[in-house]
Amino acid sequence: MIYSDIQLGYFFFIYSFIGWCSETILAYIKNRKYTNKGFVNMPFCILYGFAAVFITVFCKDLTGIWLFIWAGITATLFEWTAGHFIEYMFKERWWDYSGTIYNIDGYICLPVSFLWSVLGYIAVRFTNRYFAILIDIIPATLARIIIIIMTILLVADIVSTYIIYSHSKGSIYRKKLDKWFTENSDLISAKLYTGVNKRIVSSYRLKNKENVDEADKFANGCGFYKLVWVFFISAFLGDIIETLYCRVVAGYWMSRTSLVWGHFSVVWGVACRGITLILYRYRKKPVPVLLVYGTILGSFFEYMCSVFTEIFFGQIFWDYSDMKYNLGGRINLLYSVFWGIAAVVWLKLIYPFISDFIEKVIASPGKIISWVMILFMCANMLVSSMALIRNGQRNDGVPAVHTWQITMDKYYDNRTVKEIYPNAQYIYNL
Repeated sequence: MIYSDIQLGYFFFIYSFIGWCSETILAYIKNRKYTNKGFVNMPFCILYGFAAVFITVFCKDLTGIWLFIWAGITATLFEWTAGHFIEYMFKERWWDYSGTIYNIDGYICLPVSFLWSVLGYIAVRFTNRYFAILIDIIPATLARIIIIIMTILLVADIVSTYIIYSHSKGSIYRKKLDKWFTENSDLISAKLYTGVNKRIVSSYRLKNKENVDEADKFANGCGFYKLVWVFFISAFLGDIIETLYCRVVAGYWMSRTSLVWGHFSVVWGVACRGITLILYRYRKKPVPVLLVYGTILGSFFEYMCSVFTEIFFGQIFWDYSDMKYNLGGRINLLYSVFWGIAAVVWLKLIYPFISDFIEKVIASPGKIISWVMILFMCANMLVSSMALIRNGQRNDGVPAVHTWQITMDKYYDNRTVKEIYPNAQYIYNL
């Protein structure tokens, strides 16, 4: 079942609230006192909301055991990513499953993943439809106004909480911030900071990570600039690899680029960047472990990309329906294993070489080049998206009225788009 944007917005808030209630009740049972378990001050655990919406949108075609499995995988990866993100941003851990069997570094564990599978399955098969009925009772205009107001309040809450609580330079920054509030702010501001800080610390029984990398050089470790360069290099190499693979297997040259300008495979770029960001700390693990991690992450990523392009562009860029052991034509066992092998090769062989190359770039020009590449890629993605959307509109007989439509028709007509994306299959009206 396909839900509207308004329904998905309400799903986010409903499941965030349900998650907050569940976490708060469990915390009360465990500690015998009320504890706000959300990151924000409002009664929401947004991890639950994001996971629920993601499962609803990207697992819409699945049923039975596959829905159960992929709901658990989706939510587990959300939890894993959130745990790493929180530790990266705040140098702290807000939950730890180290004492639970079958856990991965305390971020996720099998019992909780099983619970995620159950909850995701119930949400998609049963509760979503009833929530949708209740949402449809609200007049459309009023429903939209409520969502806008709730979103503004939540964003303001998230931003203010982050500003108050973040300490990007570790505990030293926090001490300076404490001193600044003590000396310069009024009583309300001081209480606000102290309240948020105390609430989060007490809610999650934080474990500080003081091993902050103090080196202030370009692309050190696994930071922002390193990941920008990793994205560009891997996107270019990915396009070259796929082009050569098609030439060897199919016997002819075929464009494999994701964008209208240059030879870049966004799927490869995002995948390598994601693998580097998520699995960087596990790079010294045994090969079989990395193979399993890479297979799961790669399969999940490829499946989500397939659903995303179908939803937003109305086109399918790959279809494995004619291959054995495929799931909806979006992924298949063979290529899933390839993802695992690629993760091992990337982390063990290719990434160390590329990392050393990137770190040799001089800091000042390196940062300038990075931002030039970022701006170029943003413009490239924007134009590519417009070309694909306009291509879908032409297939539906929509005339060019606006300037951007006329421009796309002039430079990226059907023939040009077909040359760039030879495997793209238009499927439905956007």
